[in-house]
Amino acid sequence: MTVISAVQADDECVADLRSSWDARASCKRFVVSVPVAGTLDTSLHWDASAPGFDINLAGDVVLVKPSGQFADSDWLQTDVHAAVRVEPGDYGVLVMTYVPASLPFQIRTELTPH
Repeated sequence: MTVISAVQADDECVADLRSSWDARASCKRFVVSVPVAGTLDTSLHWDASAPGFDINLAGDVVLVKPSGQFADSDWLQTDVHAAVRVEPGDYGVLVMTYVPASLPFQIRTELTPH
Protein backbone atom coordinates (compact mmCIF):
# COMPACT_ATOMS: atom_id res chain seq x y z
CA MET A 1 0.00 0.00 0.00
CA THR A 2 1.30 3.48 -0.87
CA VAL A 3 -0.36 6.66 0.43
CA ILE A 4 0.41 10.31 -0.30
CA SER A 5 -0.82 12.60 2.48
CA ALA A 6 0.26 15.36 4.85
CA VAL A 7 0.45 15.96 8.57
CA GLN A 8 -1.19 19.28 9.41
CA ALA A 9 0.14 21.37 12.28
CA ASP A 10 -1.68 20.32 15.48
CA ASP A 11 -3.10 17.06 14.00
CA GLU A 12 -3.65 14.58 16.84
CA CYS A 13 -3.86 10.95 15.76
CA VAL A 14 -4.26 9.39 19.19
CA ALA A 15 -6.46 10.66 22.02
CA ASP A 16 -3.64 11.09 24.52
CA LEU A 17 -0.98 12.33 22.09
CA ARG A 18 -0.22 15.55 23.96
CA SER A 19 -0.26 14.02 27.45
CA SER A 20 1.25 10.56 26.87
CA TRP A 21 3.24 10.53 23.65
CA ASP A 22 4.71 13.94 22.98
CA ALA A 23 3.36 17.39 23.81
CA ARG A 24 4.95 18.94 20.72
CA ALA A 25 4.18 16.37 18.02
CA SER A 26 1.54 16.43 15.31
CA CYS A 27 0.64 13.16 13.65
CA LYS A 28 -1.43 11.30 11.07
CA ARG A 29 -2.68 7.77 11.84
CA PHE A 30 -3.33 4.87 9.51
CA VAL A 31 -4.46 1.32 10.27
CA VAL A 32 -3.01 -1.65 8.40
CA SER A 33 -4.91 -4.94 8.63
CA VAL A 34 -2.48 -7.86 8.50
CA PRO A 35 -4.00 -11.17 7.31
CA VAL A 36 -1.01 -13.49 8.02
CA ALA A 37 2.12 -13.64 10.17
CA GLY A 38 5.18 -11.96 8.71
CA THR A 39 7.19 -8.76 8.71
CA LEU A 40 5.53 -5.39 8.14
CA ASP A 41 7.95 -2.95 6.50
CA THR A 42 7.13 0.74 6.39
CA SER A 43 9.00 3.38 4.41
CA LEU A 44 8.28 7.10 4.77
CA HIS A 45 9.51 9.90 2.52
CA TRP A 46 9.11 13.51 3.67
CA ASP A 47 8.65 16.22 1.01
CA ALA A 48 11.74 18.35 1.71
CA SER A 49 10.52 21.03 -0.73
CA ALA A 50 7.45 21.83 1.43
CA PRO A 51 7.30 25.34 2.94
CA GLY A 52 8.54 25.20 6.52
CA PHE A 53 10.35 21.86 6.10
CA ASP A 54 13.13 21.45 8.67
CA ILE A 55 15.10 18.17 8.75
CA ASN A 56 15.62 18.65 12.50
CA LEU A 57 11.84 18.61 13.07
CA ALA A 58 10.66 16.23 10.32
CA GLY A 59 9.94 13.31 12.67
CA ASP A 60 9.44 9.59 12.22
CA VAL A 61 7.07 6.69 11.63
CA VAL A 62 5.85 4.55 14.54
CA LEU A 63 4.35 1.07 14.13
CA VAL A 64 1.97 0.12 16.96
CA LYS A 65 1.07 -3.52 17.62
CA PRO A 66 -2.41 -4.46 18.94
CA SER A 67 -0.72 -5.07 22.33
CA GLY A 68 0.43 -1.43 22.45
CA GLN A 69 4.10 -2.28 21.89
CA PHE A 70 5.66 -0.08 19.27
CA ALA A 71 8.72 0.34 17.08
CA ASP A 72 9.82 3.63 15.58
CA SER A 73 12.16 4.66 12.82
CA ASP A 74 15.20 6.85 13.02
CA TRP A 75 14.58 10.49 12.23
CA LEU A 76 16.53 13.56 11.09
CA GLN A 77 16.28 12.10 7.58
CA THR A 78 13.98 12.65 4.60
CA ASP A 79 13.61 8.87 4.18
CA VAL A 80 12.90 6.73 7.25
CA HIS A 81 12.10 3.04 7.70
CA ALA A 82 10.59 0.82 10.40
CA ALA A 83 9.81 -2.90 10.44
CA VAL A 84 8.13 -5.27 12.91
CA ARG A 85 7.26 -8.95 13.07
CA VAL A 86 3.47 -9.24 12.96
CA GLU A 87 0.65 -11.71 13.56
CA PRO A 88 -2.82 -11.34 12.02
CA GLY A 89 -4.54 -8.20 13.33
CA ASP A 90 -4.74 -4.41 12.98
CA TYR A 91 -1.59 -2.34 13.36
CA GLY A 92 -1.35 1.41 13.80
CA VAL A 93 1.00 3.41 11.61
CA LEU A 94 1.66 6.86 13.07
CA VAL A 95 3.44 9.54 11.07
CA MET A 96 4.88 11.97 13.63
CA THR A 97 6.37 15.41 12.99
CA TYR A 98 7.38 18.51 14.89
CA VAL A 99 7.24 20.90 11.90
CA PRO A 100 4.72 23.66 12.73
CA ALA A 101 3.26 23.60 9.19
CA SER A 102 1.58 21.20 6.77
CA LEU A 103 4.19 18.55 5.95
CA PRO A 104 3.51 16.30 2.94
CA PHE A 105 4.81 12.75 2.85
CA GLN A 106 4.59 9.48 0.97
CA ILE A 107 4.34 6.27 2.97
CA ARG A 108 4.54 2.68 1.79
CA THR A 109 3.84 -0.51 3.73
CA GLU A 110 4.69 -4.00 2.59
CA LEU A 111 3.98 -7.33 4.26
CA THR A 112 6.43 -10.19 3.80
CA PRO A 113 4.69 -13.40 4.95
CA HIS A 114 6.62 -16.00 6.99
